[in-house]
Amino acid sequence: MGNLIPALVWIPTVAMGFYIAVTSGDPGGAAILWILGGTVAAWLVTNWFGFYQNARMQRELRRFLLDPPGDDAEFVGFARPSYGSFVDAHEDLGFLLILPDRLKFVSENRSVQVFRVEIQRIHFRPNVHSMIGLGRWIAIEGTSDGQRIRLLVEPRRYSTMVANLFYSRRLAQNLRNWYQSVPKNS
Repeated sequence: MGNLIPALVWIPTVAMGFYIAVTSGDPGGAAILWILGGTVAAWLVTNWFGFYQNARMQRELRRFLLDPPGDDAEFVGFARPSYGSFVDAHEDLGFLLILPDRLKFVSENRSVQVFRVEIQRIHFRPNVHSMIGLGRWIAIEGTSDGQRIRLLVEPRRYSTMVANLFYSRRLAQNLRNWYQSVPKNS
């Protein structure tokens, strides 16, 4: 639904713009207004509906997990580096747990962890949401057993994509602070 609702706004309005341009022979004026208006409307609708039923999914997943995470766990979209989709940036949805010695992503389908000692860098990377200015990955990169690793997460704390985009700066900084701090049991 997060992709369908914006498409239902964008496709008809842009199609109307092209129809006006072709039938009138004037690619400017009303045709441009329909195309631009439809694009702006679709961007706004994507912001509001891109994470459709986000809170409901978070509640249901929390109830479904055998060992539900605490309230301090971050609800995030997740992807492996090998995952790619033009339609959906997130391969999976779950919780990012910040533990003393590691980061752990837990979902209905998987559990992935990266130990603090394996991490070398935490930074931003673009995803499909970046193309329209509504999101980005927080990339946690490092090396494990001689292999390069990358954990990609995008916060889904809020119901709008713009709010999560702004929050991603704070979450990334929290992760960097955690990474740079001295573990309590060391």
